[in-house]
Amino acid sequence: MKSAIVVGAGLAGLTTAYRLNKAGWKITIFEARNQVGGRAVSVSKQGYLFDSGAVGTGTVYKDYMGLVEELGLSDRVVKASTVASTVRDGRLHEIDSAKPMTALTSKLLSFGSKLKMINLMRDLGKVKPYLDIRDVAAASQFDDETTEAYALRRLNPELLEYFVEPMIRTLNLNRARNNSKLELMNALAGLFSTTMITLKGGLVVLAQALAKGLDIQCNTKVNSVKKFDDHVEVSFSDTSGSTVTARADVCVLATELPHALEIYAAARSDLSPLAEIYQCNRGLCVHLGYKAATHTKALMAMMPPSENKEISLFFFEHNKGPDRAPPGHSMITVFFDDTAADRPWALSDEALIRDTAANVEKILPELAGHLEMSHVTRWPLGLTNPGPGSFKAIHAVNQKLNPADRVQYAGDYRSTAGQNSAVACGNNVARDLIRHFAT
Repeated sequence: MKSAIVVGAGLAGLTTAYRLNKAGWKITIFEARNQVGGRAVSVSKQGYLFDSGAVGTGTVYKDYMGLVEELGLSDRVVKASTVASTVRDGRLHEIDSAKPMTALTSKLLSFGSKLKMINLMRDLGKVKPYLDIRDVAAASQFDDETTEAYALRRLNPELLEYFVEPMIRTLNLNRARNNSKLELMNALAGLFSTTMITLKGGLVVLAQALAKGLDIQCNTKVNSVKKFDDHVEVSFSDTSGSTVTARADVCVLATELPHALEIYAAARSDLSPLAEIYQCNRGLCVHLGYKAATHTKALMAMMPPSENKEISLFFFEHNKGPDRAPPGHSMITVFFDDTAADRPWALSDEALIRDTAANVEKILPELAGHLEMSHVTRWPLGLTNPGPGSFKAIHAVNQKLNPADRVQYAGDYRSTAGQNSAVACGNNVARDLIRHFAT
């Protein structure tokens, strides 16, 4: 029986382990945190349910949806609101993807800017045939400028401020000046062909289903990985603090990229040039439960920098699924922009909650005085930031990695950040290992 050690119990690691286990392999997973799911974590608190990392997915993500169906979770799928909004002059401007005319009648953008959108649609049409949702880096020839430079060249300052920046802040918790144009194109390509969904019970449900029957050792920190001609050895600290070494045929590094570089000596060479250009945004989230209903039915309120330099997004969990808040209540997750997160990150949880609630209630005054639940989540390594040149670096790495190596890398940093990328990478790594180590 072939054996594998998987480092990391996020979606990439769990998907790899699930596939190998189905193929008859002996699997051991080491996870440093106290639960599975990685950045797909769901929290239940005081009658509210919220996702504290990844907050949404869509039907366009075929790998993710296929796994949901395979695991018998189709009855858990809930369609989220089709309405999205952007804040301008302190007001929510709503657009319903199920009603295309709302984009034309919205007062978010001037008539001139709406006409300029034709340029964006033309450019997207040129890029879309090259886009692969499983491997966005395959279209790396379009990773040739920042999103900000593109918007100023082909669109206009108004579209940059009230359309492009809010999208980038929503996708990556960063700014258009720090993101590749290809990230925008990839997001738009999926936007027009997806329905946003969630899972009843929280997005962690998928990770929990994958984990059933697997040998997962949580609270276990891996210190080093060494490769030999006929096996691998993984040194880790167990729950008592003792150092132990485990042996297997192969090892899958399904951690954040900085951790892979730390524990495996060959990783910097294997992942060059990505290791040199890689950047990760912090994930700072404040979750607020209100015993009052919002007037909006939107799934999210995207924030232009001119409206709030620190806050990038309000996500209305109660408009995502009916199990997220008691009837007549609201559940809102607020995300912060990494480029302006130093001040809020340094605040105590109490001060951060107070500041954030004031910002929410300024835009949604119907909630003032009704806050009854709060929670703060801090991810030092939140989302991979796809800076200019990063997709070219990812493509170069993907082209040179050896699928028959005893140490493999599984993570969404091999495409674009997201749950589908994690699942797709896990599927691919498992397929390669089964092919090359079947006998």
